[in-house]
Amino acid sequence: MVESALPRSSNAATAAAMAAHPNPPRFASGESKLGFRREKTRRIAPWTWIVLAFLPEGYPSSVSSDYLAFQTWDTLQGLSTYIRSMLSTQALLSGIGVGAATATAIGATFQWFLRDLTGMVGGIVFTLYQGSNLDNRAKQWRLAADFMNDIAGVAGGATRAALTQHFARKQNAADVSAKEGSQETAATLVGMIVGMFLARLTANNIFLMWTSFMSLTAFHMYANYKAVCALCLTSINAERMAIVLQSFLKDGKAPSPEEASAQESALPRPFTSRSGIIFGAKISSLCGDGRKVSTSLPKKFHPGGSTPHSNVQGLLACLHSRSSSQAQERGRRSVLQMDGREL
Repeated sequence: MVESALPRSSNAATAAAMAAHPNPPRFASGESKLGFRREKTRRIAPWTWIVLAFLPEGYPSSVSSDYLAFQTWDTLQGLSTYIRSMLSTQALLSGIGVGAATATAIGATFQWFLRDLTGMVGGIVFTLYQGSNLDNRAKQWRLAADFMNDIAGVAGGATRAALTQHFARKQNAADVSAKEGSQETAATLVGMIVGMFLARLTANNIFLMWTSFMSLTAFHMYANYKAVCALCLTSINAERMAIVLQSFLKDGKAPSPEEASAQESALPRPFTSRSGIIFGAKISSLCGDGRKVSTSLPKKFHPGGSTPHSNVQGLLACLHSRSSSQAQERGRRSVLQMDGREL
């Protein structure tokens, strides 16, 4: 019944196929026939292998726009660090007499002892001036000792975690961190090779060794500076907020993250006073001339308006009406550091 229901042309095609394949594969009842097709494996270019090994998956859409510039300068500064490390190791071993024909075991031991003696003398001098204070402030000095010992590693690790979160644009912080580890490993290998070559080149030449070391140190600091300047952070801190407010008061529009980053200082400011917010400052202090806000604002913009929105509008109107540079500077300082005076 089934065969009679099929068209004759279909029966003829089936018979021709069976004749071409005398031993066709048999399938059990209820199984479906599967077709397989083998495709040629695509060859991956060397550049693609480099991207897969050292850049996050989905680059460049998976990371921020400043990722490549920062990582380039960061890798260069790491490379200079490993080269300097090789030069330092060579100088240290040469100082204790390794490789010298006239060097003796006792001479090398004495040189190594002098290195440790310097640190011991420093510790003795410190305890001479701070001995009694160590008992009085044991907790503080204990914390200070741990802090001074770990500050470099902790600061570097904490900022690295923050930058990793900044670079990750598709919830791929783990991938970004892993690829950064691959980049550091590659920089270490290249730095060791170049450092060994440079160490052989500068052997027995103190002037050339010091010149290379100081040049690499200067380049290390320059690469660090360029890496930080390449960052375009989108979060708000006190300095970026001041830049945004100053630009808004001057031009009437907020700057883009790129424009704000270009104006932000990359160098630390340890002597800058910390900005604090203290409630109770006079709104009239933002005008810059000591006059009351009510004398320079329309009635609907008075600080005693019925809604908080009217207060904000009045404040902005006051700032725009006093658009001199002195008023803008005093207004910016008042926003960041309110002095606690009565409203």
